[in-house]
Amino acid sequence: MSIFQELINTDHSQTTIIIRLMVGVVFLSEGIQKFLFPTMRGPGWLRSLFRSSKELVNGRWT
Repeated sequence: MSIFQELINTDHSQTTIIIRLMVGVVFLSEGIQKFLFPTMRGPGWLRSLFRSSKELVNGRWT
């Protein structure tokens, strides 16, 4: 078996399926939130988070 096949080979246990379903639910809910609330959860929210942390480090509150 090649290294690539070993990396993508998974078991079919119930635990793996439950974890994949839980992760899928999280991604689905985040996608729905970005669609419903684009100003709060859209593509620019991370930029505003970093901008405020830089202001905090520099001591400026604008």
